[in-house]
Amino acid sequence: IKDMLIVNGRNIAATEIEWLAADLDPALNALSAAAFAPDPLTSGTAVLLIELRSGHKSLPNADRLRTTLIRAARGAFGIELIDIRFLPRGTLARTSSGKIRRAHVTKSYRKDAIPMGISPQDGI
Repeated sequence: IKDMLIVNGRNIAATEIEWLAADLDPALNALSAAAFAPDPLTSGTAVLLIELRSGHKSLPNADRLRTTLIRAARGAFGIELIDIRFLPRGTLARTSSGKIRRAHVTKSYRKDAIPMGISPQDGI
């Protein structure tokens, strides 16, 4: 349940959004991502936090990729991505086995404790 997003009564697995994003750019790592509802009482919106793959330090097309992701998620799932952050590798909290701790990441996001992420101007 905690890894599901609800859109108009339909359940969407967080991993579906994460993989959709990673399929759009080879720099994005679907195994290092967290998609979740920013407000558990609101249906139809989501946040996507996704790390870059090893060896990728920049994402020069970040703004264009955000726009593409918003359109793709809306088209595939009917969900509005209201915040998309491309993060350096190792930013998101993990379990001892290396899996992303979505619940912890969600709480951190709601406390405004997640970095803003990479933009073309950052050069990182």
